[in-house]
Amino acid sequence: MKVSFIVICSLLFTTTPAFTQTGGISGTVTEEATGQPVSGIIVFVDDFDTGSHVHSVQTDASGMYSLALSPGGYRVGVAASHTLNVSVAASHTVYVGEWFDDAVNPANATEVTVQASGTVPDINFALAYSSAFGGAFDAGNGLKYISWLGWYNDLFWPWVWDYQHNDWIWMVDNGPENIWMWDNGLQRWIWTRTDIYPWIVFAGDSEFTWRFSQ
Repeated sequence: MKVSFIVICSLLFTTTPAFTQTGGISGTVTEEATGQPVSGIIVFVDDFDTGSHVHSVQTDASGMYSLALSPGGYRVGVAASHTLNVSVAASHTVYVGEWFDDAVNPANATEVTVQASGTVPDINFALAYSSAFGGAFDAGNGLKYISWLGWYNDLFWPWVWDYQHNDWIWMVDNGPENIWMWDNGLQRWIWTRTDIYPWIVFAGDSEFTWRFSQ
């Protein structure tokens, strides 16, 4: 009986599955000027050491978000976002993207350390807006901004990570007048121009489509 007990215990211990412990982050995105929550903003997480993209999520109707993450160090940011903000002006407005904690580029971002259990709270953002924000901005480490697309990462060019739509696109030409892109999520070629985006035309079609609804 003693031998059988030892064998059974040994089998139990050797066949018990291992569980990976995860932590996470949570926070709220608001307007800097009004304090009102901002829904639909893309919150993205990059590895702090390598800069590689790890995860993205959108804020809910209350401007809140949460993400489960493996233990490690992360750089957390929000993408610039086009939105119709009637409380500011009856025009197409852009929230300017930033990095935690109130950094304009990834080099100055505060590292967020996630432990094996528990959630790191209050990774919050208060976004400034400007209807005149445009042009281009290179934040380094592949992260760039152009007025017609928003924030993107081109470390794997011509595959580009589009933070606004949480999607990979194959950008053949990012010139102002003839932009052809393969949208990995839509699985179709799309055409646009800087002065009409996010209105797009699918290859083979003649009608314009609003890409934000896809």
